[in-house]
Amino acid sequence: MVKSTSRQLNRRFRVLQGEHAAALFAMQKALTIDLRRQLLWVGEEAIAGVSPVKASAVHTVLGSEVSILVFDAHVGFHPDAFAAALGTLCGGGELILLLPKWQAWSSFNDPDKQRLAPYPLSSDAVGNRFIGRLQKIFSSSKLVQLDDASTAIFPPNPPISKVSVILNGEQQMAVDAIERVARGHAKRPLVITADRGRGKSTALGQAIAQLMQQGKKLLLLAPNRLAVEAVFDQIERLLPEVANSGAMLNWQQGSLQFVLPDEYLQQPELADLLLVDEAAAIPLAVLAQLLERHNRLVFSTTVHGYEGTGRGFELRFSKLLGQKMPQWKLLRLVQPVRWASDDPLEHLLNRGLLLDVDISNNEESKATIDYCWLNQDALVSDESLLRQVYGLLLAAHYQTRPSDLRQLLDAPCLRILIAQQKSHVVGVLLVVTEGGFDAALAEDVWVGKRRPRGHMLLQSLSCHAGYRDAPRLSLLRIMRIAVHPDCRREGIAIAMIEQLKQEASRESVDLLGVSYALDVEVYALWIAAGFKAARVGYKRDASSGQHSVQMLLSISRAGDELAGLSTKRFQQQLPWQLASGLSDLEGELVALLMKGRPCEDILLSGQDHLDLQALATGHRQWREVVPLWHWLCRVLAGHEAIKLNRLEQDVLIALILQRRSQKSVESSCGLGGAKAMATIVRQAVAK
Repeated sequence: MVKSTSRQLNRRFRVLQGEHAAALFAMQKALTIDLRRQLLWVGEEAIAGVSPVKASAVHTVLGSEVSILVFDAHVGFHPDAFAAALGTLCGGGELILLLPKWQAWSSFNDPDKQRLAPYPLSSDAVGNRFIGRLQKIFSSSKLVQLDDASTAIFPPNPPISKVSVILNGEQQMAVDAIERVARGHAKRPLVITADRGRGKSTALGQAIAQLMQQGKKLLLLAPNRLAVEAVFDQIERLLPEVANSGAMLNWQQGSLQFVLPDEYLQQPELADLLLVDEAAAIPLAVLAQLLERHNRLVFSTTVHGYEGTGRGFELRFSKLLGQKMPQWKLLRLVQPVRWASDDPLEHLLNRGLLLDVDISNNEESKATIDYCWLNQDALVSDESLLRQVYGLLLAAHYQTRPSDLRQLLDAPCLRILIAQQKSHVVGVLLVVTEGGFDAALAEDVWVGKRRPRGHMLLQSLSCHAGYRDAPRLSLLRIMRIAVHPDCRREGIAIAMIEQLKQEASRESVDLLGVSYALDVEVYALWIAAGFKAARVGYKRDASSGQHSVQMLLSISRAGDELAGLSTKRFQQQLPWQLASGLSDLEGELVALLMKGRPCEDILLSGQDHLDLQALATGHRQWREVVPLWHWLCRVLAGHEAIKLNRLEQDVLIALILQRRSQKSVESSCGLGGAKAMATIVRQAVAK
């Protein structure tokens, strides 16, 4: 095979501005039949012979390669779709962006703005800062060719030939490194990072195909099936006769099974090698569990891409790996494979959508910290400040996307609090307003008739937890909170929350609230800030693999009533919920949620103590001792002077409170059988 020289060419960027009909007519004339075969058209309406792909469906074409990309912004400029679609455009290809009149673009009522408008506001209330900034960046670039749709002339543009490409040196290094993990010493995981377009998926597919041919049984985890579509395509190109059943590939004695994080956590599968793709989009707590359950692992992730940056992942995950498996290896793929290494379009995209932003070291660590509320006009007018703020958000959260940049700059009712040491931003807090519904609308929410946009937390408490009047209250929901890695555990997050409390009190807001993927460390932060759990979602999020938790802090008397009722009912119902919707919740999280629960409704009689004593001395079986449930609830709540170790805690919670099968508990806790489990129960009670 010969490497395609077209891939070493730079990509071009043409803006076709003017009336939509004129743009479609111009494209109809310019694109030959051959060119239309190598075209991706993102939009609602396309020219004859071309099937458009909606912005919401761009993820379905990831992994494909095109020579022309048409992005129709007349129907909305969605940043995620734009960034993702550009990843399909090969070197030598051309991006054609269809826009309204160039001078009017920044004031254009972009249809994509509607998703940023919370009820009862319309898209008119959404700002134009994101597009205005992007327009300035495009205007300053020599790459951008600005044409009028009614007079544009397209010179002949021959199709780019598709040539098979051999693996470059970096990709081959990745394949070899993956095979070493599968065959070499255990507990030496590999982490592969790459910017978009570096051939990561190709390398993964090549390595998996080779290992399947060697008879290896492999597991592949990712936030969703579409995230690994390119990996599956590569495997099927190399092994055309592979048996494909959707989530499973079989080749003679070898196999590859795809599983979602939440599916894997509920029922772990054995494998010779576990590969985790787009690992930055999977919470650290889930990755930690993978390290506990497997000795041979490969983690790969896109560092700069439309899914969000992986820099925060690198910072946090490297620390975890150092603790769990210190002999881990890191491999970075730097060389592009779809376009030239100095491609100006990639640089322009990175600058416009801040895909290349990184946080710098904090050089002002000893300076006084100042807290201030920042308006969006000030943020967009100071590029250095914007990069610092957005960089912190990227580093702290596992699912920050380009559309979050638009929300940061344009969303109405969004408040931004920053913590600064001199000119260095070390903390960011984003807050939105919820609630204030009238009685009729609150009733419609409670019965499930209405779901007004932008009021997620109060609506959840109403329609899922049953608090009828919750949407009538006013709530400030903390969307994001981020602290610079060099400044964590210094009280900055708590101080920002205190600043928000003061703001809420001045405005007579009823509640502060937060919703996030339940995690031990993050939960501890919100407890320390005075928040209490009001609800835990029954379903695990497919991307995070975690249950969500909603927590409240009351500010007003009305807030006291809802927060007090919801947290009290949550504590009361939790022991029973553990046997139903929360039966798969990790023992460590159960113990955190149960801690401090009042137990006036769960008491132990004298006879109950005799039964427990008989169990502890081996005269009764644990199945026969009904008070064991009551005893465990009181122990976890802190009403019995007993401290369980981690294994005892996990076994007892899974077996007694969550009512999991004996076989399931033995497997998840690594026990040697029923006798070993009974011994653990008896020893715990004997304490």
